[in-house]
Amino acid sequence: MGFWDVVDDFVGGVCSAVSDICSSIGGAVFSGVSSVVSAVIGPVLDLPEVLLAIQLVCAIVNVVAEALGIKTEEETPEEMGMKAEQADKKPEDFDSVNEYIDYLRNEVEADRERLENLSDEERAKYSAVGMGLYIEGIKEKYEIDIPDSFWKTTAEHNMTGEEVKSCLDAFEEKNISADNMEKYINCEPIKGENTYAEVSDCIMEGLKEANPEMTEKELAERVVALSADVDV
Repeated sequence: MGFWDVVDDFVGGVCSAVSDICSSIGGAVFSGVSSVVSAVIGPVLDLPEVLLAIQLVCAIVNVVAEALGIKTEEETPEEMGMKAEQADKKPEDFDSVNEYIDYLRNEVEADRERLENLSDEERAKYSAVGMGLYIEGIKEKYEIDIPDSFWKTTAEHNMTGEEVKSCLDAFEEKNISADNMEKYINCEPIKGENTYAEVSDCIMEGLKEANPEMTEKELAERVVALSADVDV
C-alpha cells in the first residue's frame, strides 16, 4: 500500500480546522478553498502524513502560482493562510481572488514570531488554507475547468510543477478541460467531444515544453507512465 492509499484510509482533524477558518471568513472563495483542501488531503492518518501530503501538492502549486505571478518566491502558503485568518477584508471586497491575495501580501502583517514557531497542526492548517488560496487564484487565471482533485492526482503521479504548468497551458490553448487530463491519468473515459488521442497529445506537448532535454521516445514513455498505477 502506497502513501496516498494510507492517507485515504483514515480520518483526522486538519480538514475540520481548515473548514473552521474558511467558515469564519465565509464567501464563495473560501468555500472553494475548503473544497480543494478536502480533495487534496481528504481523510487523514496523522499530522506527519497530512504535512507530507500538503508539501507534495504545494511543490506543484507553488511553481504554477509563481509562474503566473500569483505568489512571490519569498512567501509561503502558511504565511498566506495565517494572513487570511486575521485579515479585516474578505475576498468579496475585491474584484478578483488575485486582488485579494495581493491585499494579503501587501497590507496584512503576519506575526513573524508565531509564524516561525507554529505547531505541526497549525502549520498543516495554515499551509492548507494558503495552498487553497493559490489554487483558487490559479483557477481564475485559466479559462478551462480545473477540478479540485487535479492537484492531488498530479502529485500522486509524480509530476513536477513545471510539467503541470505546461500541460495546463497546452490544454487551455486547445480548449480542453483539465478534467480530461485527470481522467487520462486515472484511466477513465474522456468526457465531451475530445478524444483520448487529443488529450494524450496535449499532455505530450506540455511535457515536451517542460522537459526540452527529453527525446520523443522518453516523452512518449512518460505519457504512458502517467496513466500507470503508482505506489509512492
